[in-house]
Amino acid sequence: MLDEIYGTKIPNTATQRADVNTIVSKYLPIGTSRKEAQEFLKGLSEGSIDESPGEIVYTTRRGEGFKGNRRDILVKIQFDSNNNIESVTSFIHKANNL
Repeated sequence: MLDEIYGTKIPNTATQRADVNTIVSKYLPIGTSRKEAQEFLKGLSEGSIDESPGEIVYTTRRGEGFKGNRRDILVKIQFDSNNNIESVTSFIHKANNL
């Protein structure tokens, strides 16, 4: 999943951000249990996972900003009352710290 996301072109030069919900939804579709989502994200072997009762936020980055090649990924997963995925918000952001 991460290679697909990192390979995404970022067409919006104003925000330097691209929506990657389509990619994430292939791996974590609506209705997936919280436990399955946790196991999948931990299996990516990079990034950080922050959890609260109603959501999981996964973040990771590659590259270096001063070289203009840093990419940050954010995946926010929200759960329903049965602890199944209710919604996903995800994007890749190009960071140029010049």
